[in-house]
Amino acid sequence: MKLHKSYSLGIFLRVIVILILCFTIVYFWTHTPYWTISVWGMVFLVIVTVDLIRNIEKSKREMVNFLLAIKQNDFTISSPPSNRKIDLKYAQKQILKVFQRLNKEKESEHQYLKTVVEHVKVALICFDDEGEITLLNQAASQLFDRPYLKNIATLKIIDEELYFLLRSLRPGQKQLIKVVLKNKLMHLSLQATAFKIKGNNYKLVSFQDIKSELEEKELESWQKLIRVMTHEIKNSAIPIATLTDVTYQQLIDENNDPKDLANLDKEELDDIKTSLKTIASRSKGLVNFVKAYNHLTKIPPPKIQSVEVSGMLKRIEKLLMPQFKDSGIVLKYQLEPPDLAIKADSDLIEQVIINLLINAVDALKPVDNPQITISSFVNPDGKKCIQIHDNGIGISDEILENVFVPFYTTKNEGSGIGLSLSRQIMRLHHGTIEISSKEGHGTSAKLWF
Repeated sequence: MKLHKSYSLGIFLRVIVILILCFTIVYFWTHTPYWTISVWGMVFLVIVTVDLIRNIEKSKREMVNFLLAIKQNDFTISSPPSNRKIDLKYAQKQILKVFQRLNKEKESEHQYLKTVVEHVKVALICFDDEGEITLLNQAASQLFDRPYLKNIATLKIIDEELYFLLRSLRPGQKQLIKVVLKNKLMHLSLQATAFKIKGNNYKLVSFQDIKSELEEKELESWQKLIRVMTHEIKNSAIPIATLTDVTYQQLIDENNDPKDLANLDKEELDDIKTSLKTIASRSKGLVNFVKAYNHLTKIPPPKIQSVEVSGMLKRIEKLLMPQFKDSGIVLKYQLEPPDLAIKADSDLIEQVIINLLINAVDALKPVDNPQITISSFVNPDGKKCIQIHDNGIGISDEILENVFVPFYTTKNEGSGIGLSLSRQIMRLHHGTIEISSKEGHGTSAKLWF
């Protein structure tokens, strides 16, 4: 701006000087005998006029070179070399061509991105802070059976819960929701991304129908569950049936008539007594197995409150300290921040952590210098985590794949519902549990809230 004013002032002063010189030349030539002054005035007039023309030409050449530098995408030089053969009009035409090319490229990129957005099978909706929809691809139109949506408030007509979920969904957050669309129940996975353009905030939300994936996983889970339950029931039912048949044969004669117990010797009576005791024991085992399954499917709803992690862990440590001492286990803490609190049912979460710690104790039995480290932290997305890591024997890939399958266990005295129950509890808290392990390198369990 200052440079522009300086240039204008220079032109203005030169024009003033030219006008004064013209007036002086005319005056002294026509009204006085001092015509020599008029001659010197003409000389100065020529000098000032030439200087004015040179100044204007210099500015024009600098403008031409500047425009040509823009055209060639050359912004590294402050004063491009002059080219007297190229005028300002030519430079202007070149710049117009550059802008036309940029507009074409911009339009091509827009069409390319629009084609990609319309081609993908994932429903996409983009809206601003006021809820005004700026993007609705074809998949979204088909999903909601609406060719056009102006504002996400329109979704209240379809499903009010879906509307409020769109409003509250945070960037990077994933959420599952059941909604009836076109008279069909759909399981939608929602994920949001936020961005800012020209000072305006926008939220882009993707919708994926994962019902088929859920059904496939559900079928796979049922198959695993049935396989494990069949295995457990056969392990008890077949011996019971065999032993019952043997005992029955001991109590009847060759004519299928009952034997007189008074005629049986002590050894035969002891065999029958032992057989009946075994049958009763295994029958009770089957009953307990069914009770365990019933317990797995009837978890009470959590009573959510603020729970300080460090205090909860100290209570659990006090409860399990005798086992830690007997096994020679060193317990370490890495809590960041130290005052971390979670929204949870303390009783249910304590049950989960106790189960994980007992599993860790079992895994550390054959290990020298056994150690358990309990840590807590908050990840960049704001999710809170409690992690339990041991330096035990680890878990093989085959076992790791089945750790959450109900009744699956590698322990002689285990029920196989501990981790299944833990995952159920975490789901009730809208959280997740992750188990990672490598044979010979210990196991880590993460509880995400």
